Amino acid sequence: MMKSAILKQKKTLYVVYVVLSILFNLTSCRTKELNYITYYNKVNEIDSIYRFKKDTIKVIKEYKKLFNKYPPRNQERIDEFKTYIVLSDKYQKNFGGKKTLYKLIPLVAPYGEEYKDLFDLYKKYGIDSLQIKNEIVKWKKNLGNYTPVYTNLIRK
Repeated sequence: MMKSAILKQKKTLYVVYVVLSILFNLTSCRTKELNYITYYNKVNEIDSIYRFKKDTIKVIKEYKKLFNKYPPRNQERIDEFKTYIVLSDKYQKNFGGKKTLYKLIPLVAPYGEEYKDLFDLYKKYGIDSLQIKNEIVKWKKNLGNYTPVYTNLIRK
């Protein structure tokens, strides 16, 4: 009688272990390759809405959906992430504030002085020009492994 109880207990522990292992593997392996061809096609589609239909509110909503699915790239000619932030601020829509502005710095930094066009916007959200320049210096030093300062911002 005692032997069968011990075997039952071991079987139960084994089943629990197997189930937990499967759940762990399923939840931890969620790194999916993102298809940036789809991203760029969607950016072009949204840009067409902005330039031809002039439906700014729809553009903001579409960019927000896109950036929830893909990390922004900010193409040189279209400036999709910059456009999204500027339009969202202009129409008083939530774009993520300071955290999102810090994401924008390394995306505009490669284009020389372009970041200076946004000083007023950065200032509005409490980021001064020295902080921007420090972020650009950090970005230049760590071109391969840059971590923006927004990862250290904690909401209270």
